[in-house]
This record gives sequence, structure tokens and C-alpha cells, in this order.
Amino acid sequence: MKNCMIMSTTFLLTMAWVVFSVQGGPIEIANYSFEIPVLDPDAFPASPVAPFWIELDLDPEYSSNTGIFKNQPPNSPAGDHIVNVDGDQLAFLNSQTGNGFLQILSAVFQPGFSYRLQADICPSTRYHPSTDEPIDVLTLGFCTEPDRNDFVVSVVPATAIVKNRLITFSLFLPTVQPTDPWAGKAIGISIRAIGNAGGYWDIDNVRLTEYSQIPEFTGDSFVNLEDLSAMAAEWQSCADPLTDVTGDQCVDLDDLVILADFWLQHV
Repeated sequence: MKNCMIMSTTFLLTMAWVVFSVQGGPIEIANYSFEIPVLDPDAFPASPVAPFWIELDLDPEYSSNTGIFKNQPPNSPAGDHIVNVDGDQLAFLNSQTGNGFLQILSAVFQPGFSYRLQADICPSTRYHPSTDEPIDVLTLGFCTEPDRNDFVVSVVPATAIVKNRLITFSLFLPTVQPTDPWAGKAIGISIRAIGNAGGYWDIDNVRLTEYSQIPEFTGDSFVNLEDLSAMAAEWQSCADPLTDVTGDQCVDLDDLVILADFWLQHV
């Protein structure tokens, strides 16, 4: 019994080490939470300028479609306080196609790594993006210089967001291959509106994580059915799972995609 406990403990520690070793890390995004510049609480609570971001604004004269604003206090008479803001400022983005935020980072897309872009999003409490057909949507995207066109996107429909509370949405880029056109190029991230004018999106806490992908959990240096079984045993678990390759604390389709990339490979 004692030997079994020792073997079990060793096995768990081995799996924990393997998963820990494949975790990537955060990649810096300048002004990720839109706290720059700090808005004067006694002045107008919004600014058309979002430093470090490339603002794609269809209103070049007044820049009324992109910028930052200060979250209102909980006792706001208008009821427009957002309950889970990172810091106390957010970005606003008009829902009309062509408006957006873009940033080209110093980091590059590395072959053998995957990437997750996340942003916290909710509708403007006063000017909600349209949920009528055609539904307004927001896209999270990856791009590169020089054309800055997104080569992969994730779509957030207005019907998926809720008033006064930010929801995290994400875009996952599977393993970068050496032959991919974006391999070795500077990472570009985008947040773009697709829809009609009239509504606004509120955006906060944009973050990017890089993962080194080796979804091998059993210590045999081979990605096979045993690793798949280990992941299946923790499927949809968010209670400190050992087979969480992407580092988001849950075992889901993104982890399975990484495992599929390495299927039947010696690592």
C-alpha cells in the first residue's frame, strides 16, 4: 500500500511538472487595461485618445468612435456602473464596420508555440450594439505587418454579451508552424467592429499568453491514447486540472486542439 502511495504521488508530481513545464507566459500589451491617460474624475469622463493603440476611427476629425472612458461609481444615477472592471477605465468602440483597435507588439509568432488573445467585453449601458438582424459583432484577431489584415479571428455577437458586467472572450491560435506566413513576424492583435453605427462596445483587460505545446502527461515522452485518456478524465474540469495545457485553469477544446497537433509524436 505504501509503495502504491509513493508511486501515485510520484506520478502526480511528474504530471504536474510536465504541465508546468509547458506553460507559456504573458506577452506585454501596452495600455492593456486602458488606464492611460488617467482621466480627471472632475472633468468630462471620456477621452478620444487611447495611447499605444492604433485607433481605427471612421471619424478622423473628432475621433468619436474610439477612446477611453472612466467607469462610473456604483451609485451612478444612470445605472451605468460596470461591476468587474480591471482598474477604473475602459475603452469604447463604435459598432460601425471599420472602427477598431490595433497594436503591433515587439514579440513575434514563434514556431512551436500557440497563442491566446483575451479581452473582457460588455455592451455600452446607454448605446447597446444591435441584437436585431443583422446582429452587430466584434472580432478579436491576429495579424502581422505590413498589411495588418487578420489571418484568424474570433467573433463576439452582440447577443452574447450582458449589460453592466464584462465577459471574457478569447481567440486561440494553434501551434505556429515554421512554414506559416506569420512565423517569425511581429504579433499584431486587433479588436474590430462589424455592424451599423449607433451602438458601442466596452472593452477592458486585453491580454495575450504564449504557450509552449507539449501535451504529454504520462512521462513516456509520447503523445498517445494515455494522454488523451488523462485529458478525458478531467474534461471540462476547472479545479486545478493537470491536463490544462493552455493555462486558463480549465480543460476544454483548446487543450484538445494542442494534443491533436502532437498526436502520436515523440516529444
